[in-house]
Amino acid sequence: MGIGSIVTIASALPNVLIGSATTRTSVPNEPASGPTGSFGVPEGRDDINENYIVTIQSTYLNRSIRAHLQGPFQFKTTSQWQRPTQAGSQGLLGQAAQIIAQAGTGKTIGNAFMTRRIWKGTSPCMFSLNIKFEAVEDSNSEVVLPCETLHQIVVPGSDYDKNAKGDAKSLWNSISLYPPGPNPTVLGFLSTVGKGDDSNFLRQHNKSLEGKEDNISITIGRFLHFEPVIVSEASITYLRKYDVGGKPIAAEANIAFESFEMYTKEALHSRVYNGVPATSYQAFKGRQHERLIEREDNR
Repeated sequence: MGIGSIVTIASALPNVLIGSATTRTSVPNEPASGPTGSFGVPEGRDDINENYIVTIQSTYLNRSIRAHLQGPFQFKTTSQWQRPTQAGSQGLLGQAAQIIAQAGTGKTIGNAFMTRRIWKGTSPCMFSLNIKFEAVEDSNSEVVLPCETLHQIVVPGSDYDKNAKGDAKSLWNSISLYPPGPNPTVLGFLSTVGKGDDSNFLRQHNKSLEGKEDNISITIGRFLHFEPVIVSEASITYLRKYDVGGKPIAAEANIAFESFEMYTKEALHSRVYNGVPATSYQAFKGRQHERLIEREDNR
């Protein structure tokens, strides 16, 4: 009986140990944040429909994870508008004028034109996804590490080294953290200031942060691509299915994220709806669309 059959049988049981134990040996010079590379759903499998694969990449971790998309998802944008007379001194004067006019004449001051509003801003895009991990060959690389990655991209990073000498730099590292997600300084807000002049303070500051900011991207099949994003929440449910080493072989996760900045009409078109990296197509291998739909209907 193959591993795939064992996983299928285990899905019907409340608590079962399957397969062989999967342990990961330490790698020399491995980053303190864990291994680098691609984890989760293996790439290039013929039984996987790439249209339903969510890919999440982190530059800080130098890691990408792939998961199965579960159910529908919501993509939300909001815009805020306000009447000019609702803000500042105009609002106060408007209210006073309304009270005086209504008290003296029984009528209020206003017409349809005065209800027109001005744009106050648009919020970043908000998104929520349900994804799933299932182990076919290795529970650590296909389930455990991807779930760990989801939590890691929500929490900050640190340079703290308990074995470092007690100088000023070590002291600073012990009390400072790298915020999770992108950094506006490194990603372009101030990165061009003093360009070509390494003596410039801001330029030196940017160089010191290179590799420490987390440029997180999320790609949904061949449909949508968001980069960079802020992951605001990662909630993981480990299912009661384990290998003989005690590692879960399946997990479901809900992730909520926002775009790092407000999108414009042009950015939505070029970066989100038409920005899926070409590498996302490599595992497709020319399979026909009808076969993919039929396979998904039979799952």
